Amino acid sequence: LATAVFGASSVMAQTNTKKEADKRNDAKFENADDAELLVKAYNSGMAEVKLADRMKTRAVSAEVKALASKMSMQHSAMNAKIQEVASKKNISLPTQLTNDQVEDVADVTKVSATEIDMEYLDQLSDSHKKSIELFEKGSKATDLDIRD
Repeated sequence: LATAVFGASSVMAQTNTKKEADKRNDAKFENADDAELLVKAYNSGMAEVKLADRMKTRAVSAEVKALASKMSMQHSAMNAKIQEVASKKNISLPTQLTNDQVEDVADVTKVSATEIDMEYLDQLSDSHKKSIELFEKGSKATDLDIRD
Protein backbone atom coordinates (compact mmCIF):
# COMPACT_ATOMS: atom_id res chain seq x y z
CA LEU A 1 0.00 0.00 0.00
CA ALA A 2 2.82 2.39 0.74
CA THR A 3 3.93 2.29 -2.86
CA ALA A 4 0.44 2.70 -4.32
CA VAL A 5 -0.97 5.90 -5.69
CA PHE A 6 -3.35 7.49 -3.86
CA GLY A 7 -17.12 -3.33 1.43
CA ALA A 8 -16.30 -2.55 5.01
CA SER A 9 -15.25 -5.35 7.31
CA SER A 10 -17.28 -6.39 10.33
CA VAL A 11 -14.48 -5.15 12.58
CA MET A 12 -14.58 -1.74 10.91
CA ALA A 13 -18.34 -1.50 11.32
CA GLN A 14 -17.99 -1.40 15.13
CA THR A 15 -15.45 1.43 15.06
CA ASN A 16 -16.57 5.03 15.08
CA THR A 17 -13.68 7.37 15.77
CA LYS A 18 -9.98 7.32 15.01
CA LYS A 19 -9.31 7.35 18.74
CA GLU A 20 -11.47 4.24 19.27
CA ALA A 21 -9.79 2.46 16.36
CA ASP A 22 -6.35 3.26 17.80
CA LYS A 23 -7.44 1.96 21.22
CA ARG A 24 -8.72 -1.32 19.78
CA ASN A 25 -5.56 -1.82 17.78
CA ASP A 26 -3.31 -1.05 20.76
CA ALA A 27 -5.15 -3.72 22.74
CA LYS A 28 -4.87 -6.30 19.93
CA PHE A 29 -1.26 -5.86 18.88
CA GLU A 30 1.95 -5.87 20.86
CA ASN A 31 3.42 -3.44 18.33
CA ALA A 32 0.56 -1.40 16.90
CA ASP A 33 2.74 0.90 14.75
CA ASP A 34 1.78 -0.84 11.51
CA ALA A 35 -1.91 -0.76 12.44
CA GLU A 36 -1.60 2.92 13.29
CA LEU A 37 -0.19 3.61 9.82
CA LEU A 38 -3.26 2.03 8.23
CA VAL A 39 -5.62 3.94 10.52
CA LYS A 40 -3.92 7.25 9.70
CA ALA A 41 -3.85 6.54 5.97
CA TYR A 42 -7.49 5.46 5.95
CA ASN A 43 -8.59 8.45 8.02
CA SER A 44 -6.70 10.83 5.76
CA GLY A 45 -8.27 9.17 2.72
CA MET A 46 -11.76 9.58 4.15
CA ALA A 47 -11.12 13.31 4.61
CA GLU A 48 -9.78 13.61 1.04
CA VAL A 49 -12.89 11.90 -0.35
CA LYS A 50 -15.26 14.06 1.71
CA LEU A 51 -13.57 17.28 0.64
CA ALA A 52 -13.23 16.21 -2.99
CA ASP A 53 -16.89 15.22 -3.17
CA ARG A 54 -17.88 18.66 -1.93
CA MET A 55 -15.53 20.38 -4.35
CA LYS A 56 -16.91 18.48 -7.35
CA THR A 57 -19.97 20.71 -7.13
CA ARG A 58 -18.61 23.82 -5.40
CA ALA A 59 -15.42 24.47 -7.33
CA VAL A 60 -15.57 27.26 -9.88
CA SER A 61 -13.17 26.07 -12.57
CA ALA A 62 -13.73 22.92 -14.62
CA GLU A 63 -10.13 21.89 -13.99
CA VAL A 64 -10.54 21.96 -10.20
CA LYS A 65 -13.84 20.06 -10.48
CA ALA A 66 -12.08 17.42 -12.59
CA LEU A 67 -9.21 17.23 -10.09
CA ALA A 68 -11.67 16.82 -7.22
CA SER A 69 -13.39 13.99 -9.10
CA LYS A 70 -10.04 12.29 -9.70
CA MET A 71 -9.02 12.70 -6.04
CA SER A 72 -12.32 11.22 -4.88
CA MET A 73 -11.88 8.17 -7.11
CA GLN A 74 -8.21 7.62 -6.24
CA HIS A 75 -8.66 7.98 -2.49
CA SER A 76 -11.77 5.78 -2.54
CA ALA A 77 -9.78 3.09 -4.35
CA MET A 78 -6.88 3.42 -1.89
CA ASN A 79 -9.26 3.18 1.06
CA ALA A 80 -10.78 0.03 -0.42
CA LYS A 81 -7.29 -1.51 -0.53
CA ILE A 82 -6.66 -0.42 3.05
CA GLN A 83 -9.97 -1.99 4.10
CA GLU A 84 -8.92 -5.30 2.53
CA VAL A 85 -5.61 -5.34 4.40
CA ALA A 86 -7.23 -4.19 7.65
CA SER A 87 -9.84 -6.92 7.41
CA LYS A 88 -7.18 -9.56 6.74
CA LYS A 89 -5.10 -8.31 9.70
CA ASN A 90 -8.08 -7.70 12.02
CA ILE A 91 -7.21 -4.01 12.25
CA SER A 92 -9.96 -1.63 13.35
CA LEU A 93 -10.54 1.39 11.12
CA PRO A 94 -12.44 4.60 11.88
CA THR A 95 -15.79 5.25 10.26
CA GLN A 96 -15.92 9.00 10.76
CA LEU A 97 -13.67 12.00 10.36
CA THR A 98 -11.89 13.61 13.28
CA ASN A 99 -13.29 16.92 14.52
CA ASP A 100 -10.30 18.72 12.96
CA GLN A 101 -11.00 17.10 9.60
CA VAL A 102 -14.68 18.07 9.75
CA GLU A 103 -13.62 21.66 10.47
CA ASP A 104 -11.07 21.63 7.63
CA VAL A 105 -13.72 20.49 5.13
CA ALA A 106 -16.14 23.13 6.40
CA ASP A 107 -13.48 25.86 6.30
CA VAL A 108 -12.62 25.22 2.66
CA THR A 109 -16.22 25.27 1.55
CA LYS A 110 -17.03 28.48 3.50
CA VAL A 111 -14.74 30.75 1.50
CA SER A 112 -16.02 32.91 -1.33
CA ALA A 113 -16.44 31.54 -4.82
CA THR A 114 -13.46 33.54 -6.02
CA GLU A 115 -11.22 31.89 -3.40
CA ILE A 116 -12.61 28.37 -3.10
CA ASP A 117 -10.55 26.78 -5.88
CA MET A 118 -7.27 28.14 -4.51
CA GLU A 119 -8.22 27.21 -0.94
CA TYR A 120 -8.94 23.64 -2.05
CA LEU A 121 -5.66 23.40 -3.95
CA ASP A 122 -3.74 24.71 -0.94
CA GLN A 123 -5.38 22.21 1.39
CA LEU A 124 -4.86 19.42 -1.13
CA SER A 125 -1.17 20.26 -1.35
CA ASP A 126 -0.78 20.26 2.45
CA SER A 127 -2.67 17.00 2.77
CA HIS A 128 -0.60 15.26 0.13
CA LYS A 129 2.64 16.37 1.77
CA LYS A 130 1.44 14.67 4.96
CA SER A 131 0.36 11.61 2.99
CA ILE A 132 3.79 11.30 1.40
CA GLU A 133 5.39 11.33 4.84
CA LEU A 134 2.92 8.70 6.01
CA PHE A 135 3.54 6.43 3.03
CA GLU A 136 7.28 6.80 3.46
CA LYS A 137 6.82 5.50 7.02
CA GLY A 138 4.61 2.77 5.61
CA SER A 139 7.40 1.64 3.32
CA LYS A 140 9.30 0.71 6.49
CA ALA A 141 6.45 -1.23 8.10
CA THR A 142 7.34 -4.62 9.51
CA ASP A 143 4.21 -6.28 8.12
CA LEU A 144 4.70 -7.08 4.42
CA ASP A 145 1.01 -6.65 3.54
CA ILE A 146 1.02 -3.17 5.03
CA ARG A 147 4.39 -2.23 3.58
CA ASP A 148 3.42 -3.27 0.04
